[in-house]
Amino acid sequence: MPKRDTDTRLWEEDWFLSLSGAHQLWWFWIKDHCDHAGIYRPNVRLYKAVTGFEITSDFLSVVNSDKERIRILPNGKWWIVGFCLFHYPNLNTKNRFHKSVIDTLLKNGIDPTDSGCKIDGEHLHAIWKSVPDPVVRAHPKENEVSELPDFPNDPQVRPEWKDDYSAYLKECEEAFDKWHDDWVWIEERKVFMPKGMSIQKTLEKAFLSFWGTEAGWHHCKKKKTKKINWARTILNCLDMPKNRVYYGRNEPDLESKELERRRENAHASTSEEVHG
Repeated sequence: MPKRDTDTRLWEEDWFLSLSGAHQLWWFWIKDHCDHAGIYRPNVRLYKAVTGFEITSDFLSVVNSDKERIRILPNGKWWIVGFCLFHYPNLNTKNRFHKSVIDTLLKNGIDPTDSGCKIDGEHLHAIWKSVPDPVVRAHPKENEVSELPDFPNDPQVRPEWKDDYSAYLKECEEAFDKWHDDWVWIEERKVFMPKGMSIQKTLEKAFLSFWGTEAGWHHCKKKKTKKINWARTILNCLDMPKNRVYYGRNEPDLESKELERRRENAHASTSEEVHG
């Protein structure tokens, strides 16, 4: 059975005291259910079934109000940013357990240096090189495009979008259209977004005001990346408060209505199959 250390000063932290009782328990739930690298796949339904408490969409905004404590990864999992530094401030890459922690971070698209732990750079570079496919740095910053790490002596094949704005724009449009019309993904994201926020309108604003423009193209061109991780980039668009678009006070939440309609249709289809 895994054991977790606890910082007793947590009960003196303003951000933690600002959480509701249900959300404070959810924080401990995440900490106790995460893996040895601090990574957890959210299971709100199980939490509710066990505790009887609901999780509302403002949890992440309160937790990350003054600094990043939980990072949403491209694969949908959550990472407790300070977990590794708290439990093992010095990671020894020759230690089998510590090596497993680093490998887990890499597999989930996290640069191990983002953990804040002291790591031997020479051995870390060897670990990066041993990963079969390049991994994505999951580190949301405003207008940051997620990039694949380049290493010395790697063959450099310059992608078309670096020199051709129309090629970049085509790739960008396809990516934004994909998530804009993915109702399964929208339903998953809706749970963690502020009430009244329109995911589709937020994506439209991000595309029209920056990513679909030459400014967005030039921003990407400055990076060393050869392939843009649009999944992470689009999640970053939703995470930035200044990007968010909300429905008006008297304007219906069309996304929630559409999701409800789809659930009803799915339920009706299932009932017909059972009784047909």
